[in-house]
Amino acid sequence: MGGVMLDKEQFLKKYHIKEDQFNQINLPWEDLNHIYIDYESSKNNIETILDNIVKELRQCKNIHSIRARVKDSEHLIEKIIRKKIQTPEWRISIENYKNEITDIIGVRVICLFKKNMQEINKYIQKLEYESTGKIEVNIRKGDDERPYSNIGVIKVRKTGYRSIHYNYKVQDIRGKKIICEIQLRTIFEEAWGEIDHTIRYPYLQDDPHLNDYFKVLNRLSGLADEMTNFSEDLVKLITKAKKSEEAVELNGELRRLKKELAKKDEKISKYEKELKMNRDRKRKVQSITLEPSVATLSATEQISLSPSRSVLEDSITSTLGHSISGSVGASLANSTRSALVDSVRSSLGHSISGSVGASLANSTRSALVDSVRSSLGHSISGSVGASLANSVKSSAAICSKCNTVNFRPNHVCSKCGNLL
Repeated sequence: MGGVMLDKEQFLKKYHIKEDQFNQINLPWEDLNHIYIDYESSKNNIETILDNIVKELRQCKNIHSIRARVKDSEHLIEKIIRKKIQTPEWRISIENYKNEITDIIGVRVICLFKKNMQEINKYIQKLEYESTGKIEVNIRKGDDERPYSNIGVIKVRKTGYRSIHYNYKVQDIRGKKIICEIQLRTIFEEAWGEIDHTIRYPYLQDDPHLNDYFKVLNRLSGLADEMTNFSEDLVKLITKAKKSEEAVELNGELRRLKKELAKKDEKISKYEKELKMNRDRKRKVQSITLEPSVATLSATEQISLSPSRSVLEDSITSTLGHSISGSVGASLANSTRSALVDSVRSSLGHSISGSVGASLANSTRSALVDSVRSSLGHSISGSVGASLANSVKSSAAICSKCNTVNFRPNHVCSKCGNLL
């Protein structure tokens, strides 16, 4: 088998293994070299498997961080020797070492709070790898066991080591099974574990002075976890209290806003009523068509009123028995034209102020009497006057569309063409 061979003497010296201890395990150095070379040749493939496992674990939101590694080749040989020294009956070979060494692939999952472990545990157990069926919960003596009772087998460690271990079988490119170990611990357990491993492992694990010191450090680590959990609970209580205070303030603000809205609604209703009244007034004003005085009428407008002269002449002729001609007839027509327009406005019921309004106050009948009196030099009274007024009244019609006065109506308004 090709590859770089390990030097036995240098290796034993480097890893503090005594020659007589090694000789007791009855394991040929050549076999260890074969394992070493085989492992070196498959490390790249094993690292690819590790990358895929880490990618899956990163999908779990409760995981704070992940540390992962493929076991160093020399450390693999060292572990085989030490395990063989501790357990002489243990059998190891090039065919089974990947299945016997349970941490060739090592993944450490770190969370911030103890409570996160339950959710992460569920996620890990759903990974689509073949489990060895063993989940080991390592705790310190005195730790509460209840949070871990539904996870796995609880193992109390004298050293105070805390961590949950999962073992899964994964397959390498050659189809051989490799054991992957996943460790789950809090960030404080990780800190203590790293310090302990760096200082004591593997040569000072039984030193009594260090053991006492690390027991204190371990208790401090556990206390830090408890304080972290307490702090998180305290933050939740403070947040809840603040929300309650904010809710009280918001309720007060809501009541104030409701009162303001009620006042504004009242004002809006008032404004709507006023607006409606103003619209009604505007419609009434727009419905009034003011007739200009005769003196200011255009030529076309005067033509539209020209029938008044003929109407008057015919009315007086039919009443007196003869026509009024010459200056008297012209004077009568001109004098009564504006009076008729104003009298018609009065009969429509429109209220118009100013000089025109004063003129509207006069009735059609009195206006005619005054006009005839000024033209003839005397008034027309009795049956003649009454006949004259009735004749004029029956000869006029008002357009419902444009309010134009039509004399001698022919069923059509002379201004807009509307049916009378």
